[in-house]
Amino acid sequence: MRYISVVLLLATIIPSCKKDKQIPVPFQEKVSVCFNLSPVEDFTIDSLITFTNCSDSIDVTYEWNFGDGNTSSSRHEKHAYAEPGEYEIKLTVSRPGTTPVVLNKKITVRIKERYVDLLSVTRPTDFVEAPDGSIYVIGNTNSKTEAKLYLSKFDKNLRLRWTKYWSDNHSIVYRKIDVALDGGLLMAGSWDEYDYRGPLRIMKTDSAGNVKWTKSYPLNQGVSIDIRSTSDGGLVVIAEEQGELEGYGIEMGFTSMIKLNADGALSWRKIFNEERVFGAGNILPLSDGYQFAASGTSLNGCANCYDSLVVLKTDFSGKLTFRKSRLREPMSSVGGTCIAATENYIFTNGPGPTFTLLNADGKFSNEFPMPSDHSNWVSSTSTGHFVTGSGFTHWNGLLLTLFDEKGVMKWTKRLGRRNKTCFPERGFGTFASQLKDNSILFVGISYKDCPNDQESSMYLVRVNENGDIL
Repeated sequence: MRYISVVLLLATIIPSCKKDKQIPVPFQEKVSVCFNLSPVEDFTIDSLITFTNCSDSIDVTYEWNFGDGNTSSSRHEKHAYAEPGEYEIKLTVSRPGTTPVVLNKKITVRIKERYVDLLSVTRPTDFVEAPDGSIYVIGNTNSKTEAKLYLSKFDKNLRLRWTKYWSDNHSIVYRKIDVALDGGLLMAGSWDEYDYRGPLRIMKTDSAGNVKWTKSYPLNQGVSIDIRSTSDGGLVVIAEEQGELEGYGIEMGFTSMIKLNADGALSWRKIFNEERVFGAGNILPLSDGYQFAASGTSLNGCANCYDSLVVLKTDFSGKLTFRKSRLREPMSSVGGTCIAATENYIFTNGPGPTFTLLNADGKFSNEFPMPSDHSNWVSSTSTGHFVTGSGFTHWNGLLLTLFDEKGVMKWTKRLGRRNKTCFPERGFGTFASQLKDNSILFVGISYKDCPNDQESSMYLVRVNENGDIL
C-alpha cells in the first residue's frame, strides 16, 4: 500500500511542473499610415503648411519628422519652413505588438516672388548684396501727400528686416548703392525739381542705415549714373554733365568721372568732352583702373548723332589707357550703355537695339539683336554668362534674359506677373545681378492695377541660372 501511495503522489505532483498554457493573442491588423498636405504644392518659406493625418487612430502613437530638425507627436500638425530647399517628411505610426509603419514624402520649399509696399508708389532704383548675404535696396516712395527716400534691408531669403526713410523735400534721387570697404553703405544721387539734374549728392551710412555724412558736389547740369566703392576705401562715380563740343561752341551732355576719397573729399573730376563720349551706363572698378562703355558722336560735329560704341579704360587718375570703337549708322538717340566683363569677354547693351560682345582685348567678336524689349543694363555671372534686364518703360513689363559667353541666348523669362488680366504685364525692371550663392536677384516695380499705374510695389525675385524661380 505504501508503494501505491508514493506513485499516486508523484502522479499528482508531476503535472504541476509543466509550463503555464499560453493565452492566444488576438490578431492585430497592420497599421495604416497616410497624410495629406495643404496646400498640395507650391510651398513657400514662412507659410504654414497643414499636415492632416489620415492614418489609423485607435491605440496608436505618431511621430512626425519634418526634415528640418523639427518633430512632433501630435495627430495633425501645422509647420512652416524657415529656409528654402528640398525636405523629406516622415510620419511614423506605431501600435503595441506591431511593427511601426513609416510614410515618406518629399517637398520643395521656395522663396518665390516678394511684393513689398511702402507708400502708395514704391520705386526701387538699385540694390547691393552685403558680405553677410543681406540685400540693401534704395529707391523712392510716395503717396498723394508725401514723398520719401528709402533704404530697405532684406535677409538672404528676401524677408524685409527694416526700412529707413528720409524726407524728399528737394526731390533727391539716390540712383545707385554700393558697400563701402568698411562695411557701410554708399549712395549716389542728384537733384533737380524736374529731371533730377543738379549737384551730385553722396550719402554714407553704417550697415544699420544710420547716416554718417552727406555731401554735395557741383555738376554742370549733370546727373549721377553709377557709383562703385574702390580698393582705397573711396568711391568712383560715373555721371553725365554738360560740356562744350570742341570746335563748335555748343553745350552737350558728356560722360564724366568723379573720384572721392574715403571721407567724401573730392580727389579729381574729368569730363570726357574732348573724347566725345556720351551715355555711359555704369562703371567697373579693375585692379589697374576703371572701365566703362559709352556712345561716341561722329567727328563731323553732328551734335545729336551717336554713331559708335566706345569701350574705355582709365588708370586710377582718370587718364585713358584703352579705347576701342565700333562705328554704327548714325542714330538720333540712345539709352545708357552698360558694360559687364568676365575673364575672357566684354559685353555691352548698346548703343542701339543690339548687344555687342568683345574679347578681353577689346576685339569685336559678335553682335546680335536684343529681345523684343529694350535692355537697360547687363551683369556678368560667375559661370561666364551675361544676364540682361528689360522693362525700360513700365508697359514693357519685366524681362530677364541670359546669354552665354558666345552671345547665344539661353533663356528669357517674364517676371512679376502679379496681375494676369491685362496685356502686356505691368512692371518696370530696375536691375538684376548674381549673388554670392550664384542665384540671380531681380528687383523692379510691379503695378497693382493694370489700367492704373498710381499704385506699385517693390518686386524682388531670385532665379537660378536656368531662370527657375527659387
